[in-house]
Amino acid sequence: MVRFERTRRGDTYYILHNPDKRSYLAIDEENYFLWEMMNGEHNLTDLAIAYYQRFGSLPLERLDTLIQQLEENHLIETRTKPANPDTETGFVPLLTNLADGTYQREFDWNQADKWFTRIYESIGHFFFTRAVLFGFLLISVIGIICFIILEPTEEFQLLTFNEIYS
Repeated sequence: MVRFERTRRGDTYYILHNPDKRSYLAIDEENYFLWEMMNGEHNLTDLAIAYYQRFGSLPLERLDTLIQQLEENHLIETRTKPANPDTETGFVPLLTNLADGTYQREFDWNQADKWFTRIYESIGHFFFTRAVLFGFLLISVIGIICFIILEPTEEFQLLTFNEIYS
């Protein structure tokens, strides 16, 4: 059972209700969009693609949180995969866990600024000293001069296409 509500500020939210378990869950419009698609016909990839097409971002963390809330409030039934004796032990579960952890998870970059700051303070600032910047400028000028001198020669034909210079 679903009930549509609007706050005084005009925000839309929905209240999901399971009368058998006497549980309620208030969700926003974006989670309601995902919940409507959870009808057993769509997998998580379908949900993520549809969400991306409508809202312009991937809902990986949102989906994880929503599914957890729906399960806790007995608003969806989860299907567990039957155990497969061939894949329970060995290298296959290890690769599966690695792939799941790498490709289907969002990474927490809350500390990224501190991490990059530490790198810059330890070694990065070296590349922006006057001596190193002058060295980069000198290498660039030498490279341009070499290009101008060597380009029209037979040994170095970068801008040649079918024996014709462009």
